Amino acid sequence: MRIRRGDVFVQEFFSDAAWGGKRASQRAARDRYQELVGSLPSPKTSEGAMSKRNSSGVVGVRLAREGTAANGEPRESYVASWRENGKDRTVRFSCSLFGKRKAFQLASLAREMRTTDRVALVEAHRAKFGRGAKSGAAKPAAKKAAKRGKK
Repeated sequence: MRIRRGDVFVQEFFSDAAWGGKRASQRAARDRYQELVGSLPSPKTSEGAMSKRNSSGVVGVRLAREGTAANGEPRESYVASWRENGKDRTVRFSCSLFGKRKAFQLASLAREMRTTDRVALVEAHRAKFGRGAKSGAAKPAAKKAAKRGKK
C-alpha cells in the first residue's frame, strides 16, 4: 500500500502469509489506507496550474498552427480547452477570421466561462472590451459579396 500527499510518502507491505490470506491482507491494507487518508492533507491537483511549456500565458488556451491556406500562409487559430463531466471540450477561433488579438481574447473568455456558445462569447467580449469588439463573422461575408460585385 502506498500513499503520497505533498511531502509525506507512506509505503507499507501487507503480506498474505502474515495476515492469513489474500483477502485478509487486502482488507488490512484498505483499512490502513483509509486511516491514513483521514490524517493526511488532501491531494493537490494540477488543474489551473500553468506549466512552463505554456506560451499563451492563459491556462487552457493555445495557438494551433495547422496546414497552410490557399495563399501559402499557415492557418492559425486560438483553441480553448477544458474538461467537463469527464469529457474534453474545445472551441477554436480563427486568426484570419477574427484577427490574432480578438481570437486570443475570445479563446480566453471561452476558457474562463467554460462555454462553446459563440453568441454568448461574442456578447461577453463586447461587454468586456467595448466598441471595437464587433463580430468577425460578418467580415468574410462582406468580402465574398465584394468579390462577387467586382467580377
